[in-house]
Amino acid sequence: LIVMVGSPGSGKTTFAKEYLVPKGYTRINRDTLGTWQKCVSACRAALSQGKHVVVDNTNPDQESRKRYIECAKHAKVPVRCFVMDISLEHAKHNNAVREMTNTDSSYKNVGFMAFNSYKSSYKEPSVSEGFDEILKIHFKAVFKNQETRDLYMQCLHT
Repeated sequence: LIVMVGSPGSGKTTFAKEYLVPKGYTRINRDTLGTWQKCVSACRAALSQGKHVVVDNTNPDQESRKRYIECAKHAKVPVRCFVMDISLEHAKHNNAVREMTNTDSSYKNVGFMAFNSYKSSYKEPSVSEGFDEILKIHFKAVFKNQETRDLYMQCLHT
């Protein structure tokens, strides 16, 4: 089980979709399931079927992470934490570019209150929470085309 930790716009979903889903991980996400309770149920179900799982949510605090650590312990599988290593300002920049270039009609706008909420509730993950390992994931921008790359490279937030 991998528990992602990072603000909106930090690259969690891109990382999960680009690197983990192709390796057979089941991606669990609150944006698609709606509630943390449904995410925990989906996590339990996938682990009970022997699947590898990545929880692609912000998970800013011990309380939100504990739910998934308990799922892993119950299933007797290792649990790792992947922390997106990116500044809040950089994540806001990513979010602004995503909003300008998004073509997915199901995408929901992430307002700046979401960033403030994340920042105020964030507690750095620790192995004392029950993680077997904590890794920092350095952000790497991936572009669909040159136009998006050019837009991204502009300084959108000063």
